[in-house]
Formats: sequence, structure tokens, C-alpha cells
Amino acid sequence: GVTMRLAFVLYQYVPYGGLQRDLRRFVEELGGRGHHCRVYCISWQGATLEGADVRRVPAAGFSSHRRNEHFLAWVRADLNRDPVEGIIGFNRMPGLDIYYATESCYTDKALKERGRLFRRSAGFRHCADWERAIFAPGCETQILLLSGSQRDRFEQHYNTPPQRLHI
Repeated sequence: GVTMRLAFVLYQYVPYGGLQRDLRRFVEELGGRGHHCRVYCISWQGATLEGADVRRVPAAGFSSHRRNEHFLAWVRADLNRDPVEGIIGFNRMPGLDIYYATESCYTDKALKERGRLFRRSAGFRHCADWERAIFAPGCETQILLLSGSQRDRFEQHYNTPPQRLHI
């Protein structure tokens, strides 16, 4: 088969998180099939990921949304210099080829659990905009989901075409 260069993006790697265990399995499986796996993260805790090119991103900011914006800008610049065939995201952000949706629908949760004042905050707008950049009908990101109820929430809020949602 064809060997691909793939980039995985996530903000933090901690050794015992479910998302991180899933990332490790993805990298081990794809690396075992001969693909080159690169991982971008802000912080890394625990053992190194055998066979992966881990790139620590120097992202800072007084708020998490500013830090996320710096992270994405750094990753995009690095990918421009050293391109890959596919970008797989483990956190919500624009520009992903595949999003591994371990989290519930942010917009659904915010509308049900938070007040109107929160929904006017810069943090809410950032998270909702970055979620929309994945799930909106005009986007091309393929989405890997964990459950049907998760799929239903995203379809309800974004009218995501069902052919892009994979359980």
C-alpha cells in the first residue's frame, strides 16, 4: 500500500487519559502499517510514543482560547514547512481531515447548562466557532463518533451531513 504521513493534533497528552490511550492505539496501528505518524501537542506527560515524531508546540495565552489559537497557528506554520497527507484532530479545531469526537456537543451542553451571559463570552464563541468549523454542512471533515446519541446532537445543532458522521 501507499505510505502516508499523518499528523495528530491534541492539546495535552497525559498517560492515563482515554483520549490519549486511543491516540496511542491509532499511532501504533498506523505505524505498524508503515505510515509516518507525527503528533503535535502543547504538553506531554508520561512515556514517549514509540515510532512517533512528537512536536511540542510553544503555545501560550492568558485564556484557553488564546492558547488554542496560538497552538493552531504554530501547527499550521509547521505543516506548511513540512506537509502531511492527513490531519487527525483529538480536540475541536478548524482544518482537520478527520475529527475523533470523544467529547459531547459543546453547543448542546452550553445551551442546556449555561446562562445567556456565558454564551456571550469570548471563550464560548471560540469553542462554538471551532466546533462549527468541523460539523457545519459546508465543511469536509470526516467525523469519528463514539455513540448514536452523540451523532444526534451534532446533527440537531449543525445539520451535519450523515455521510460525514461515522460511529
